[in-house]
Amino acid sequence: MKKIVISIIALATAAFSANAQWYAGGSLAFGFESSKGISTASFSIAPEGGYKLSDKCSIGLILGISTASATSSDEKSGVFTWDLSPYFRCNFVKFGPVALFGEAVATFGTVGSSITVDGNRMSHSPEFAWGIGIQPGLTVDINDKWAFISRIGRLGYVGSKSTGSFQFNVLQNISLGIIRTF
Repeated sequence: MKKIVISIIALATAAFSANAQWYAGGSLAFGFESSKGISTASFSIAPEGGYKLSDKCSIGLILGISTASATSSDEKSGVFTWDLSPYFRCNFVKFGPVALFGEAVATFGTVGSSITVDGNRMSHSPEFAWGIGIQPGLTVDINDKWAFISRIGRLGYVGSKSTGSFQFNVLQNISLGIIRTF
C-alpha cells in the first residue's frame, strides 16, 4: 500500500511539473500631474517572479518599491513605500499573442512619510500597511520566452494602523513590464 501511495504522489508531482514553468521579470510605473498649483510625481519599480501552474493560471510574488511627492508653493510632502505582494493570476481570454488576466493579490509592507512646511521638515516613522484586491491586466507574448505585461487599475481594500479605505482605481496604478519564462 505504501508503494502505491508513493507512486501516485510521484506521478502527480511529475505531471504537475511537466506543464509548469518559472518566470521572472518586473515592471516600472511613473506618473506626473500638475493641477491648481500642486505638482505630484511618483515612481515605482517592482521585480517579480512566479510559477506557471498551467497555460491559464500562475502564482507569483512582487517586491514593490515606490516613492511619491507633492509640491505646492509653501509645502512639500513625500511618501516612500515597500511591499511584498503574493498573487494568483488567471487568464480569462487569449487571442493570438494577447491574454487578458485577473489577479487576486495580497499586499504587506510599510509606508513612511514626511512633510516640509516653510522649511521645517517633519517625518513620520514607517507604518505597517496591508491590502487585498483584484487587478486586471494583459500580457503580450513576444515569443515563447519573452512577454510584455501591464496591470491597469485595482479594486480592493488598503489599510494600516491609522487608516483604511476601499479603492477603485481604473486609470491609476498602471504599470508596464517584461517577463522571461525559463
